[in-house]
Amino acid sequence: MAVSSYQIKPLESNNYVTGSMDVRFLLHEKNCFEIVDGKESAPEDREGNRRELRDFNARQRLTMSILYLNISTEYRSIIENVTDPAEAWTLLRDNFRSDNRSHHMQLFSEFFQCRIQPNEKVNIFSTIIKKISDPFANL
Repeated sequence: MAVSSYQIKPLESNNYVTGSMDVRFLLHEKNCFEIVDGKESAPEDREGNRRELRDFNARQRLTMSILYLNISTEYRSIIENVTDPAEAWTLLRDNFRSDNRSHHMQLFSEFFQCRIQPNEKVNIFSTIIKKISDPFANL
């Protein structure tokens, strides 16, 4: 089994957008994001699907570990008593995401000030636009 090494800056009050995106992609790579997103829940505890349940529980524990270990130590208390990854993800979002008018105006301003630079490739510019527009999905 290959060992992966990642350098993700811990989630803090000032880096929610980039930090949550980094964690999201790590969870996708570990096949755990559907648990956080609420699209996958525990299978029924029946004799025929014990293996599926064991696999789900292992991925659920991995998900909680990833979430907890990628938060700055001063903010870990937000989810330290939570066992459901979807609930932990929601708590983190609610505690870190800015939902005020000034933040929204800042996002709009940043978007409308973005201009393609001379000799800049379109794919680079589109990546910049995508990065700027991602926070709009949560408004």
